Amino acid sequence: MKVLRILIISMAMIAVTTALCGQSITVSNPAGGERLAIGDPINITWNAMGLSGNVRVSLVTPDGAMVGRIIGSVAAASGSHSWSVGALLDGAVTAGESYRIRVRHIDSEVAGKSAVFTIIASGPARPLAPELTLMAPNGGQVWYPGETQNITWRFRGLEGVEFVRLSLYKDGRDEANLVGVISHSCAIGSGGVGSMPWNPGAFYTGGPAPVGNDCYYVKVATLDNAMADFSNAPFTIGLKVHLLKPMQRFTPAAAGGPGIEVPSPRAPLTLTHRFVINWAARGVSGNLVINLLTESGGTFTIATGVDPGRATGHFTWTVGQLATGGEHLIPRAGERFRFQVAGAGASGLSGWFEIARPSLRVTEPHSDQRIRRGDHITIRWDAPDLQGDIKIEAQSRNLPSGSFGTYETLAAAAPNDGRREWTVLPRLGGGELDPPPGGDNVRWRILITSLRNPRIIGASDDFIIE
Repeated sequence: MKVLRILIISMAMIAVTTALCGQSITVSNPAGGERLAIGDPINITWNAMGLSGNVRVSLVTPDGAMVGRIIGSVAAASGSHSWSVGALLDGAVTAGESYRIRVRHIDSEVAGKSAVFTIIASGPARPLAPELTLMAPNGGQVWYPGETQNITWRFRGLEGVEFVRLSLYKDGRDEANLVGVISHSCAIGSGGVGSMPWNPGAFYTGGPAPVGNDCYYVKVATLDNAMADFSNAPFTIGLKVHLLKPMQRFTPAAAGGPGIEVPSPRAPLTLTHRFVINWAARGVSGNLVINLLTESGGTFTIATGVDPGRATGHFTWTVGQLATGGEHLIPRAGERFRFQVAGAGASGLSGWFEIARPSLRVTEPHSDQRIRRGDHITIRWDAPDLQGDIKIEAQSRNLPSGSFGTYETLAAAAPNDGRREWTVLPRLGGGELDPPPGGDNVRWRILITSLRNPRIIGASDDFIIE
């Protein structure tokens, strides 16, 4: 039995959310009442619920009579088309008349129309109003954890804006519905278009988002929140089972003897995330050893001396952490693994799975940036799939061939929230600098290290302290 959720924001929103069970097209821009000059660029936006394939966008009169086609075919899920007002594939507009935009599904009769607006004669050139528009996800998509998707947006008239913030909301667009911040400071993009790859459900803060929910919205906003835009309608973070190989059972030849069964992970694992290894054991005495086997024949021990449990057992693993000497795993591209749970007289293997390495990229300070002593700057980084705290260090090296060494630890254990304020003092720990940090003979960088897996690091570009 399907449950219909109705989110009451306004009468207009009721129409959108109740369409989740059927097929519909809602045109949101033009919103009605505009006076659009011929030649002006605008974004026609719509939400196609329950529809795949392509749509046709046309200009029609207020009563629905055809004037001309704006575009013959565009993906329904794109939700937007940039239009130079008055440009048609066929037909012509008349300045001073009223019109609507019609978006019709090519493979069915499902269609939606905008409110009425007016097209006027072109006037003197005028600056375009600033705009920040989320393009995807824009409603109706189903995105799965472990399958990277691009969050995309368009912008114009935002000179001086270098970064945007991306956030996820559930069941509504109010701040009370915030699930987590996807990126605190993502580069805005170039040429009027920006994007960021995202593993659906991963965050800097909050989350992870529960899968199987069909009422999520993404928000893109300038860092001061002066401009922002949401998904036009909800999208889904879905649940998909990734079984790369069926579960295998290993028992002695004698029927009914000891045995261990290990289910396969449902999706690729990610370094620094927590994962619970489960098993079912019968007739096994003594403690267990948990190993990670590679397809090429390697063996890494995850844990020893593990209680098998009475019938079922589990062990929480920080993905990548090994049992010996604080070592940590860094997988090679395309490498596959499986769990081995072994005890006296029996062992069990999971199916094959992959382990992903989260990215860690320091975006500020910039390359060859000159920073004065006493300046207040913000260190920024992108690491949406990295979990756990991080260490932040200021490192320096002498030119031409010196190697970087840690000058000061700015944070021994900081939250992975994408930013850290730093006051650049004459000496990072107080007093005079020795050696001096400034001048063209010394380069600095910020180094960020994952505490859950110290082999995951990110470094800024070199910069100068004057």
